Amino acid sequence: MGIGELMVIVVLPVIGFWLWTLVEVITYERDQQRVIWTIVVVLGGLIGASIYTFVRRPKRIARRR
Repeated sequence: MGIGELMVIVVLPVIGFWLWTLVEVITYERDQQRVIWTIVVVLGGLIGASIYTFVRRPKRIARRR
C-alpha cells in the first residue's frame, strides 16, 4: 500500500464526516445558531466538526425528545 492509497483511506472519511456535520448544521440548527455553527465547522475543519458533534449535537437531540 502506497502513501497515496493511505491518504485516500484517511482523508475521504474525514472529508465525509466534515460534510455530514456541515449538512446537519445547515439542516437542523435555527437561524443565528445555524450561522454561528456553520462558521465554526467551516473555519474549524475537523476540530470544528468534532466540537459540534460532541458538544452541541447531543444537546440539540435531547431538546427534541
